[in-house]
Amino acid sequence: MNEENDYSSDFFKSLLPSPKKQKKIDALMQIAAKIQDGLKSKGWNKSKFAQAMGITNLSIITKWLSGTNNFQTDTLLEIQEVLGIKLLDLERNATSSLHYETTDSATTSN
Repeated sequence: MNEENDYSSDFFKSLLPSPKKQKKIDALMQIAAKIQDGLKSKGWNKSKFAQAMGITNLSIITKWLSGTNNFQTDTLLEIQEVLGIKLLDLERNATSSLHYETTDSATTSN
């Protein structure tokens, strides 16, 4: 008798991340992989990278490379500059534009 065992359960399914959470995990792993590729292309190890970033604690670099770090934008921008890689796509396409409105209460007459 050939029966296929179903080892899934609601408990195990509850341990899996939601699709939204999985998307974030995937993005962090991609960032870590890009940083690792940047180190490899420069021939740098974690120590050299830490030195270039002005970091004395190597565990920070290890965390970045683990894919579990929730980066601040400033950190990502600095990593891009130090490694000469692109982590963030900040380019605006030619058809899009930003419009800002400001009010200057100092010039308002009474």
